[in-house]
Amino acid sequence: MTIFLLSLAGIPPLAGWFAKFAMFRSVIIAGGTMTVVLAAIAAVNSVIALYYYARVVKSVWLDDPIGEFAPDAEAAPAGSLRLALMVALLITVVVGFFPTIATYVGDASRVIASGG
Repeated sequence: MTIFLLSLAGIPPLAGWFAKFAMFRSVIIAGGTMTVVLAAIAAVNSVIALYYYARVVKSVWLDDPIGEFAPDAEAAPAGSLRLALMVALLITVVVGFFPTIATYVGDASRVIASGG
């Protein structure tokens, strides 16, 4: 959960960082006054979002649990759920370190969608 929230916040070297970097880069390259204003608004929103994501991470790791939990609530997740989470985590980290993979997948998707 922590890795996914940090990725959403745009912390490098996770996949969310690459997405935010690509978006800011595109906006800056487009030039113009309105695009700079848009980039500034997006940057402020990113900082606000980081605050909220960091609060959730703090709650998960540092705060005491509220209430009582059933004994089976602490059991490990099912194998298929664990596999799905590991695959998602692996993709999040790999795309963060090697962002060109996402570009290749995007280009391949565009070719497949256009029929050729």
